[in-house]
Amino acid sequence: MKRILFVILLIAESLCFYAIGNNELFVQAIKQKDYSSSLELADNAAYCLRPLIYGKISWDEYIGLMVHADSIQHPYRDSLIINGINYLAYYGMKRTEEGQFDKAISLQEVALSLTSFVQDGIDDLIMGINNQLAINHGQLAQYDKAIAYSQNAYEYAIRLHKDTSTLTSVLDNLGLYSFYAGNYEEASDYLQQAYQLSLSLPANDTERIRTVSNLTLVLAQIGLLDLAQMHLEKSISVLQEDDMIYLPTLLNNLCEVCIRLGKYDLAIEYGERALFLLSQSGTSSMQNKNGASLLFNNLSLAYYYLNNTNKSIKYAENALSIYSPIDPNEHALLLANLGLLYSHVNAQKAYEYYQEAAQKMSPKNHNYPMLLSNLGLLFYNAEKYVKGTIKQILNQ
Repeated sequence: MKRILFVILLIAESLCFYAIGNNELFVQAIKQKDYSSSLELADNAAYCLRPLIYGKISWDEYIGLMVHADSIQHPYRDSLIINGINYLAYYGMKRTEEGQFDKAISLQEVALSLTSFVQDGIDDLIMGINNQLAINHGQLAQYDKAIAYSQNAYEYAIRLHKDTSTLTSVLDNLGLYSFYAGNYEEASDYLQQAYQLSLSLPANDTERIRTVSNLTLVLAQIGLLDLAQMHLEKSISVLQEDDMIYLPTLLNNLCEVCIRLGKYDLAIEYGERALFLLSQSGTSSMQNKNGASLLFNNLSLAYYYLNNTNKSIKYAENALSIYSPIDPNEHALLLANLGLLYSHVNAQKAYEYYQEAAQKMSPKNHNYPMLLSNLGLLFYNAEKYVKGTIKQILNQ
């Protein structure tokens, strides 16, 4: 957060100064690739960043200035490069906020490559860029890359003796991306470390709540459902009723855990409560849409186990209709759920959903054998139905 505030203040200060002293001679020299003259006209390194922020010069022209400063070992060399890195990192975060994850990665990768030209004093900046790259790759379901960048961020966090909240956050990311990659043992290890660190934070601290939320995903996956339920209920109890950030996610996780425990009425109670909160906050962003989609899917399963097929199908179709395909395995699960539901009322539709799910899901995914099993069962039941019908006709 301090790094973000620093970058914002740097850019805001540059804008103010440039508005006062818009040096057209400096810009003209840059355009003509007369970098020596442009550096002589600059009062300091921040002065060189102002026309870039104002759109008076392009990024390529700013790179030309940096390269020239590097070649002559100009006193502004390091500051020019660091300001350029900050510029890219800042606008990379802006692209992340806008959901343009590919563009964010492009900016942040260039920023990270530029850090190799500065010898000292930017470890904190490097850690932040690695963390942002991990987040963006995670949003695109590129979990191997997300894990690699998170590991880099963690190494820098240890080296810099970062505070508990930062270390918890980085370990939490490592655990979450390992979980999504199917590395449950590693995920459990990282998240248990994050959880132990988070215990020194206030009970309602956002990092502690987030860690508990992600830890319970792993606990549920490895079968420690009662423990997952306990952690979730404890975390929910310290949040405000109108919390729109973490409460819907925790309630959704608790809904899923209760389904696995066979507590379907309780699952619906938690799920409907989460759905109400999401309806209050809106589902305009891709993250919110997919969060709501998974919630609809959980509610669908709960109603299915209570033999309410019509309501179950309705929720499952809602889940699929608002989902923004990022993770093919997650998308496949939504399709497979509809296949399961329609297998009771419409075999043709069930087959279509199962078939599409099988095409999208990775064979390495832990749900893949179950998907093939359900598809095989559908064929088996269809064959039994056909044989039974033929036998009935012949006996008439």
